[in-house]
Amino acid sequence: TGGFEEIPEVQEVLDNHLDPDVDPFPAVRSVYGRWFQEIVLVDQQWAVRNVVRIFPSDENLRDLRTAAWGAYIIFSYPSEAIFNILSEEYRHTVEQLGLTPSERWMPADTDEGLVEHLMNYYWWGIIDLDEPTGLLQLFYANAPDTLCAHALDFLGRGLHNIRDEIPTDALTRLRALWESRLEVAHAEPSSHTEEVAAFGWWFTSGKFDDVWAIGQLEEALRLSGKTEP
Repeated sequence: TGGFEEIPEVQEVLDNHLDPDVDPFPAVRSVYGRWFQEIVLVDQQWAVRNVVRIFPSDENLRDLRTAAWGAYIIFSYPSEAIFNILSEEYRHTVEQLGLTPSERWMPADTDEGLVEHLMNYYWWGIIDLDEPTGLLQLFYANAPDTLCAHALDFLGRGLHNIRDEIPTDALTRLRALWESRLEVAHAEPSSHTEEVAAFGWWFTSGKFDDVWAIGQLEEALRLSGKTEP
């Protein structure tokens, strides 16, 4: 299609409501985040051009960004195409973890939603664990134990829900993630109790080699003293 050029009256409305002097209301801005994927489908060039307006970094517009980003994270399913457009927005949000409280007015926890997006991207091989300045390194440098636990919990529940055979490369990535987190937990077990306990979901999924899984569960129990589920 010709995008918004074919429906200029729609573009005019969207442009107008992105002006904070015209429309300063977070509820309206959340609509842009909620439907960002659909906006990309209609006119990717317009969406890319207006990312900085939809998700402004100006501290004075924090409420508008929070509304738009929260709606995007909660209501949108992650995809590689959207990640390529919003990679810097993900980075900005990860950098802010722990600095501001997660927004509770949304129907779900936005920090947990962010974690789920990141774990999907890792599972698919879109982001890398070993990249020194990558999103995962930044996430684990800033995230508390509860969010780190949610990451492993989310992946473990995902393993339970998959009936088909999981590609070997995906399982290799997951094992690498767990082993790296276990190594971190060894250095400071009391700060990673919940995260280590979440390995129980991985164990009960039955997706890993028994010898490896049992050995990892034993190690997790030594460190945390408990396991989930």
